[in-house]
Amino acid sequence: MQEARGKRVLKRMLWVGLPLAIGSALAWYYRDWITARFFLRRLESDERLRRLRVDDVVRLLEIEPGSSVADVGAGSGLFTGRFAERVGPSGRVLAADANPEMVAHLRRRFPVDESPNVHIVQTPRDAATLPESVDLVFVCLTLHHIPDPEGYVQSLAAHLKPGGRIAVIEFNQDSPMHHRKIVRSELDRWMSEADLQVVLEKDDLIEDAYLRIYG
Repeated sequence: MQEARGKRVLKRMLWVGLPLAIGSALAWYYRDWITARFFLRRLESDERLRRLRVDDVVRLLEIEPGSSVADVGAGSGLFTGRFAERVGPSGRVLAADANPEMVAHLRRRFPVDESPNVHIVQTPRDAATLPESVDLVFVCLTLHHIPDPEGYVQSLAAHLKPGGRIAVIEFNQDSPMHHRKIVRSELDRWMSEADLQVVLEKDDLIEDAYLRIYG
């Protein structure tokens, strides 16, 4: 009797546990696809465009024609397209992302024949590996996703041309938008260790976020 009961319990466990295990395994395997589908619906929503003040941010960056910009964590390419317009045909934009599904989306959005000044880059998840040095590195709401943001900042700084700048947008401490925050003073210290100082700060431009430019 006890053996039969044990078999019934095991059978029930298999019926319940096996689908859950398979579901978890599939979710892990397709995590990049799932993440991309989730974010692509949100990244260029009217609400997000309003909150981010995209055109105002681009204006403050003072991007010169012919210059080079790395859009790190480019996502859907919201800023990439603006940067490509600013640098013009003689400039260059590196649109970098760690998610291969996002990279595939960027390649569809900026095909080589239509956007020759945009170069799509697949980066590792924990390091900003760019193929060349640039005049400006732009990182919008990305650092809080990085396991080692301090080391990531160091690798970003290593890809700057002489006189180059890094622009960062991150959530404020009291923002409900994400549980992990990059504290301003902490970011300033990391940049200082990379020999970069704040040249422009806007704490009230973007709702729930701050903008800092280092050079």
